[in-house]
Amino acid sequence: MKLHLWDAEVAIQHADGQIERRLIPVANHAEALARVLRAMPEGAKLLTGERRLIGWNKQARQFELVCNRCGTPGLILERVRDGALQRHSWCCADEPKGAGWGLASIRRPVMSFNVHAVAEVLSSDMDLAEEQLGVWTPTAYACPCGYGQIEGLLTAPGGRWRTRCVACGEAGG
Repeated sequence: MKLHLWDAEVAIQHADGQIERRLIPVANHAEALARVLRAMPEGAKLLTGERRLIGWNKQARQFELVCNRCGTPGLILERVRDGALQRHSWCCADEPKGAGWGLASIRRPVMSFNVHAVAEVLSSDMDLAEEQLGVWTPTAYACPCGYGQIEGLLTAPGGRWRTRCVACGEAGG
């Protein structure tokens, strides 16, 4: 039985510059990265570090996406079509075409860090001190190269982690 806790949003940039967002049912961010990287088209790369504008809605008591063009909060819609996440800004466009639109959700973006930073993060997390030794484990972090997921290797119980990018070979820790 596959555990599905939430939907991760992962953006990729195709070789022609087109940006595609995918909504992936996963148990954790490491799984989301691995699934996208395995199915990524030739020449595409992960898009990390996108700035998303959000605002607090006092009446609804929740955060909402804000239109990047005009700054209007709460009028961003989304739907999934053919595996891609589509967004529509009511405030800056006509009525959305087609069915299946709902208010857009705010999701944690995919983050990228260099392998040295990830090694420090893993080494300072006491919850990871007793992980399995000597096994390269996928992390929730993308490499800044845009083509790989950073893996971590615990070198000693309660000790330091080594890290590497499976795509570009960068190593740290």
